[in-house]
Amino acid sequence: VAMVEWKSRVDRLILPQQRYELGLLSFSDQQILEIAADYEADYLVVPQWQAQRLEGTALTQVYPENQHQKTTFVVYQLSPMNLVKEQLDRGILFINF
Repeated sequence: VAMVEWKSRVDRLILPQQRYELGLLSFSDQQILEIAADYEADYLVVPQWQAQRLEGTALTQVYPENQHQKTTFVVYQLSPMNLVKEQLDRGILFINF
């Protein structure tokens, strides 16, 4: 079971970083947040050069505070509220009462 889980993590987290120029940022915000929920991740750390090529995201950047500051990495907070905001922006949020 542990080997199957390990293989699944490699396929979902490592392979995209090898296959796509933007790595995990090649995925939609929703896909990133779903992966984060599966692994109970609170933050996503990516190289700054990848983040600079990203065109719009609902993810909240928490480091560096100044988005124009030169750093090696950028840190995004992975909050369920990001997913709600994205769904609202796209007009696809459904709320059951």
